[in-house]
Amino acid sequence: MWSPDGKELFYRSGIKLTSVRITTQPSFAFSNPVALPIEGFVQPDAGGARNYDITPDGKQSIVVLPAEQTQSDRFGSSEILNR
Repeated sequence: MWSPDGKELFYRSGIKLTSVRITTQPSFAFSNPVALPIEGFVQPDAGGARNYDITPDGKQSIVVLPAEQTQSDRFGSSEILNR
């Protein structure tokens, strides 16, 4: 995904969101990749949808997270019966 000013490219690498600066003058070049500090929150694209975006001013990233799960949802329970 491109930054609003078109000078930075953001992409998902595993569970990390990474950015590179792009220049086209005097020739095409790009910076070293920089991982943004939101590791673990970026989810793989599900049918083309992504759970992250960059604000219009290009200064912040936004991540949509799932609602909190209840305690029982997180840990589940198992019952073992011995006969």
